[in-house]
Order: sequence, then structure tokens, then C-alpha cells
Amino acid sequence: MIPAAFLAHDYKAGTEKSVKRSQDREKVLVVNPPLEIPGAFIDYPEYVNLGAVCAAAALRAQGFDVKAADAFALPDSGARWLPGGHIHLGCDSRALLGSHAPGDFDAVVLCLSVFHRPFLRHEFTADFIRLAREAFPDALIVAADACFGGMHFVDYASETFFGNYPQCDALVRYECEAELPKLLRTAERGVPVAVDGRGEHVILDELLHPAWDLIDANHYFKFLERFYAAAGRSESRTNNGPCLPVAASRGCPFRCAFCAPPVSRGISPYRSHSVEYLSKYLRALKTAYGIRGVAFLDGIANAHTARFAALLDDLAKLGLEAAFPNGLRADLLQKETVEKLAALCSSVAVSAESASERVRNELLGKNLDLSAVERVASWCAGAGLPLQIHYMIGAPGETVEEVNMTLEHAARMAREQGAAPLLQFCAPVPGTPLREQCLDQGLALREFNEDYFSLFHETPAIDAPPLPESELRSMFARFKMRLRENEPEKVIVNLTYRCGNKCAMCAVGGRPAMDMPKKRALELLRDFRMRGVRLADFDGGEPTLHPDLFALISAARRMGYERVNITTNGRKMADRGYASRLLLSGITDLLISLYGADERTHENVTRAQGSFEQTVQGIRHAVELKPERIEFGVNTVVTADNYNLIEELLDFVAELGVQNAAVQYPTPFGRGSRKHVPPYEETAELVNRAMRKLAGRVRVSVINLPPCRMPGAEDLALADAGKYSRVMAFVNEPPENLGVYLARKRSHSEKCASCPYRIVCEGEYVFDNPDD
Repeated sequence: MIPAAFLAHDYKAGTEKSVKRSQDREKVLVVNPPLEIPGAFIDYPEYVNLGAVCAAAALRAQGFDVKAADAFALPDSGARWLPGGHIHLGCDSRALLGSHAPGDFDAVVLCLSVFHRPFLRHEFTADFIRLAREAFPDALIVAADACFGGMHFVDYASETFFGNYPQCDALVRYECEAELPKLLRTAERGVPVAVDGRGEHVILDELLHPAWDLIDANHYFKFLERFYAAAGRSESRTNNGPCLPVAASRGCPFRCAFCAPPVSRGISPYRSHSVEYLSKYLRALKTAYGIRGVAFLDGIANAHTARFAALLDDLAKLGLEAAFPNGLRADLLQKETVEKLAALCSSVAVSAESASERVRNELLGKNLDLSAVERVASWCAGAGLPLQIHYMIGAPGETVEEVNMTLEHAARMAREQGAAPLLQFCAPVPGTPLREQCLDQGLALREFNEDYFSLFHETPAIDAPPLPESELRSMFARFKMRLRENEPEKVIVNLTYRCGNKCAMCAVGGRPAMDMPKKRALELLRDFRMRGVRLADFDGGEPTLHPDLFALISAARRMGYERVNITTNGRKMADRGYASRLLLSGITDLLISLYGADERTHENVTRAQGSFEQTVQGIRHAVELKPERIEFGVNTVVTADNYNLIEELLDFVAELGVQNAAVQYPTPFGRGSRKHVPPYEETAELVNRAMRKLAGRVRVSVINLPPCRMPGAEDLALADAGKYSRVMAFVNEPPENLGVYLARKRSHSEKCASCPYRIVCEGEYVFDNPDD
């Protein structure tokens, strides 16, 4: 229970200011109901009980005898997954309502946050309200959304609410502290009445502290532990012990077009607690509950820079961590403030929204200079403070070029500053200026139904030119591919530059014929495995010429690499015994290079007599001897000399019983030059024709080619995007991200700006010496 000292500071001081105790309806139960929400939720459902304890404190200040029933603060409160990917938060509804005797209360206040979906008929919420009416048949049932912050509040009409939830007698929308006590004294059973709480009527420093003493804080802390363990979400939490939510301010001085109606419509004007009030309150919370951290639910915690700096100083003196799940305003942060945040927070977030000034400031009303975000990213990187940057795409009228600007900026901030991008679709929330703008333009909008969270991350809410829903969703997916550059999955170890072939366009041609020492190879494998890399690829040169190949394969599997690939010319596998040994060595994937369906074509590329017969025999042995677990494919490079025979080659691959084929284009590395590049349009037509003919028999991917060079089959060229998730470990040079390494010799043209594939394509390869 709450210590007497805290109670005296809070409740007793407040009751001295109370008005005369109500004689008609004095006993009130304030309820924070359980939740059922999609697993892909946004924001912070674990903290919605702050609204309930704020409402309870306001009622207590007005002389009501208040009790609380919090679904998050009973012994069995937790989080469990439900069929269909939903998650239940809290306790059982009947257990919650049965925790208090029904005849004890004149009124029951149900705090229905946006997660309870008061804006539509949500069956779980409807069942809870029905159970509440059954449990308290004679009590006034009042719903209050207790909203005072957050940007995803969905507006709704009171008539709609009463139509969906007829068991309720009254409704208070928005901030409820000023209006709820009046309503409880005047409302009658069976006569629906609704009032809107106006923020200007709520003077923050005159409020009693939220009534956390009415719930069991230890059970709530246990609930938070169970929630984070089940949901795997941590962006709104602190790390080192019990944490409580606090609203240090309400409303927002800015007017972004996409923000919650209470803010955008001025219903909740910006106000903040004084530093003195907050200092005393935080100290009281620490004394009473032993908290180690605070989650500030402010819409904009750093609206006043000096006040924010003083708050951070107080947190540091109290030894409290901080989280700001709604993020901070980038242009109101200074370097010194970021350094203070680094000592208090596990991470912070800011919002860029869009890299296009037109979209960011004219369409979305952000009124932000993008350079402020870049400065903060640099400061955070220097301070070792993990940063997340919010972006949104798909604003009404936004072009492909403008989306590309945003995606490129997000990728650059991730690459250069380590800032994690948080990308979402632009979802015009009902009641916001952005929604009205869309309706005025006659745009087709998806409804905000009970799974409306998906509109932010899965299915765009706006389906209109110049960016229809399908294209926008595809660009979102391609951006996720690009982010692999920051989360490598595979290490490619070039074991040697020696090779029995002398391919004309070899990407490592001209390098000294040397092997990587076994010790270096083992160190690289250990290092990347420790970093979480799951896949290993032994390449070259020709890896089967390395004397320690089999030892390295075994070592990689022992280290825990899930898959180990060998890319080879297959010549040594012409020996049946060697082929069997390699296939049983522990590898999981095998790729053999073949450049023609006949000896002349193949050896015109390899410039090695007898290589065709050996490679084909190696392929036959692979097909015959490989265990079922091994993924096997053939790799080819299409050049100016063999492109016209690509159909014959792929036919031959199918005849050999191979089900996977990678068609690569030459690159300007090693011996590759302009003269090796085939005519793009003609080659693409031939490859497309071959793929259509072999559909269902051979899966074909295209490598090293911009998607625009495969009209009608652009997605087949997306295998290139996978190179951002790979690290190339050279024989005698430091490892590099493969996508970044290759991008050095690629270049965008003007037309690329409006290409929907730009984020996963670095443009055409640039051959410096076309006559080599």
C-alpha cells in the first residue's frame, strides 16, 4: 500500500480544496478494463491505466469515495497471445468486475482508451460493458476515454458511441478531470448524456497526483514484466526496474495535420506542470513505489527547452531512467541535452516524417527543418545514444520521387549515424485536418476498423494516384530489404584467388593467386558469428582448391552457422568420390557456375580446355548424390558472347535436373569491362521467354541488373537487394558490406529519381575502361 507520507502530500492536501462532498452519488468505482488488440499494435497500451488513476484522483479531490479496479494490477494480470495474432492484456473480465461488491457503488467509470476502440463497436469492449452492467445493475455507468496525449486518438461522435454501447448512461470525451465530477452529480440512469472535457479547464499544477495508491503497484510492475516478455516490445520502457507513466505536459504547441483531434482542434491546448511540481511528484513516486524509471507520455516533452533540461537534471539527481515513447522534437534539442539524455535513456526518438520539404511542411504541417534531425542523429551517434527516426510515406498527393527522397534519407541516417528508421504509412486519423483534406479531395480512404493499427504498417489507408496502394506497399517492402545493410545475415569468405578457369569477366581476375590463411578464416567466421551472422558462403577464386576447405566447413557448422554455401566451378566434383565428400561435409547449399550448353560456348568464357566436361559431370554428380537438405543451383554470367544462347543454357539446366538458376550480368570489377556487357533489351527478352517456358521447372533469378532492365519482370532482379545483408571477406583486405562495395561502381541517372525500385537499386554499373 501507499506510505502515509505520500498520502498526506497528495490526498489530504487535495481534499482541503475539495468542494462539498456529493450526497447523491458519492461512491465511485473507476475501472481500467482489459484489452484485446492486434499483435501489430502501435503506441503504448501498457500505460493506459494512467488515465484511470488521473480520473480517480480528480473525483477524490471533489469529495467522492473512490475505489479502483485495474485489469493490469491483479495477481494474474499478464499478456497472452490469442488465435489470429491478437494479444490479451490484463486479467479476466469477470475476475476484475468481481473484485468489488456490486452494491457498494453509485457509479462505475469505465476508462475506455483508444485501444478499447470507443469509436466503433468492438466486441470485446462491448462484452465487458455488458458484464459491467450485469455486475452493477443499479449504478450509473459512465465511459471516459481520459485522453490527454498521444497522436493516434481516433475521434468519434457521442451518438455513434451510445449506438454501439447502449448499456452506458454517460460519456466524457477527452480530458475528463473537470467534467467528470459534475457529470456524476447530474447524470441519470437511462438518459444518455455526453460532455467534452476541455483542456483549458484543467490546470495541471492544481491536480492531485494520480491515484496510484488505489491499485496494487507491485502487481502492475509484474504485469509490465509479463507484457514485455510476451509482446517483445521495448521502445516505451526503461530497463532497470519498476517504471510508472507520467504526463509532464498535455497538448502540443504545434499543429501537425496528422495529429490527434484533441491537439489539432485545440481541445487540449498545450500546458505543462511546473518543474517544482514534477520534482516533488517524481521524488514522491520513488519514495512510495521504489520506481527506477519514468515513461513520459507527453505529446512533446521538450516543448520548452529550459524546462526540459531542468527535468532531466532532476531525473539524474533522483537516479531515475526515462523513456519518451511519443518521441522528442528534433529542432528543440541541443547537443548538451542529448548528452544528458544519453545518461538517462536506453534510446530516444525524433520525427522527420518526410525528406521532401513540400510533404513535410505543406502537406503534413510539421514546420521542421530536416537539418535538425540530421544534427540530432550526429549528436546521438557521438554520445552513444541509440536513436529512432520516424518517417511516413503515402501522404495525399505525394509522388514516387518524394517517397524515394524519404526512403533514401532513412537509409542514409541508418548507414551513417546508426539511427533506426521507424517507417509507417500516412494514415489520416478521423478528426484530423489530414483526414478532412483527403475527404475534400475525394480520395478513397480505408475505414478505421478494429484492426486499424494495420493502416500504419501493413495496408495503406489512402489508395489514390500518384501512388496507388499496391505500389506504396511494394516500396515499403523494398525499403525493408534495403535495411539489411545494417543487419548482415551472411558472410562471404573468399578463401582463395586461385582458380583453374580464367574467365574473361572474372570479378577477382587480376588479383594475386593466393589463399586466405586458415587462422584468418577461422577468426572471421568466429567474429561474424558473434555478431549474429547466421549464414556463411565459401567463395573465391575457386574454394575447392583451398587445402583447409573441409576443416573450415566443419568449423562453421560447429560455430552455429545455420547454412553453409559453396560457390564453385564444379570441376573437382567430376571426381565422384570428391563430390560425395563435399556433399556430405556439412554444407547446406551448393552453386556451380556454367556458362553455356555446349563446350564451345562455355570454354569461350572460361578459357580453360576440358572445363565444360568436368563442370557438367560435377553438376550430374551433385544432382545424383546430394542429400535432400541441400539446396542446389546453377550460376551463369550472361555476356556479349553467350547472351543469344541463354535459352539453350537454361533448357540444358532443366535437362540436367537442376531446379534453380541465377543469371548474372558482368560487373566492372576484376577483368570485367564494357565489352562483356550484353545488349540489355534483347537479353531481357530472351531471359523472360526462357523463364516463361521453364515455369514450374526452374526458378530463375537475375543478378547485377537494375529492375528497369527487366520490364514486366522487375521483381526478378530484386535478388540484388539481398547483397546489403552480406559482408564480403576478401583474402587479404578488410571485410566490407557487399552492397556498399558494389555500389561504388554504380550510378543513378535522372530517370531513377521517380523509379519505385530506387531504394533497392544503386543504378547502372559504370565501366571505367570500356575498351579493356
